[in-house]
Amino acid sequence: MVQQVLATNKKVASRNFLKKGLFVTTLLLILGESGYSQNIPLKEKQALLNHYKTAVEDTIDKRIEVDRPFVLGRMQVFHGTSVHHPYFSDYRPVNGSLVFKNKLYEADALLFDIHNDKLVCRYYSSDFDINNIALDENFVLGFTIHNSTFRYYEGLTTKSGRKLKDGYYEVMYDGMQKLLVRWEKAKSIDVHETYKFSVSRRMYMLSDGLAVSIRNKWQLMNQFADKKREVKKFIRENHILLELRNGSSVTEVFEYYESLL
Repeated sequence: MVQQVLATNKKVASRNFLKKGLFVTTLLLILGESGYSQNIPLKEKQALLNHYKTAVEDTIDKRIEVDRPFVLGRMQVFHGTSVHHPYFSDYRPVNGSLVFKNKLYEADALLFDIHNDKLVCRYYSSDFDINNIALDENFVLGFTIHNSTFRYYEGLTTKSGRKLKDGYYEVMYDGMQKLLVRWEKAKSIDVHETYKFSVSRRMYMLSDGLAVSIRNKWQLMNQFADKKREVKKFIRENHILLELRNGSSVTEVFEYYESLL
């Protein structure tokens, strides 16, 4: 279970980076143009600048260490374009949250690389570098990004005994039964040596520890077994348009089905 939310209201690294640059620029202007600076030897002026620069860098590093202990993983290089990229939904980092060592953290710059099945965190280092870190899945149990929640599953098998890939699955419904979606992107290179990514989406219903592949809403309805008639009536009377990509309609139907059990 997720422990109490650890919310951070401190300045995020990207804002620190911008303020750091503004601070150093301002300091240079003060030292370079003020009358006071004319009375300071050049050597002492440079030493003063280095002192403040080091102090700001140390502050940023410490805040990243405290605010973002989850930044553990490997550096990642971006491959792709704004159209063809390996990420879920968008190539630009967005706000989200993640569960790291059973604690929930807010994060301001997340990407989900569904080609490599890695959650990526972007931050600015004290050396003015942009860092994309592919976080270690051994510590990140789950995360939320683009209003979608993902959880790491391993050892999933189907009723026929086929083993599913270990990794992050989108959790569309999380009750007695679970509706999971596995997102993937395959990479290819066209004749112009440009990377292209094609997306695939596979849905599974997880019940009693076993996964059942769901390719359409008719297969989903068949999973409701002896309650199928009641569920159909509920959908009809409430004018629900059941779509597998519509999380709200799926949730409404599942909640009703589980209320009958």
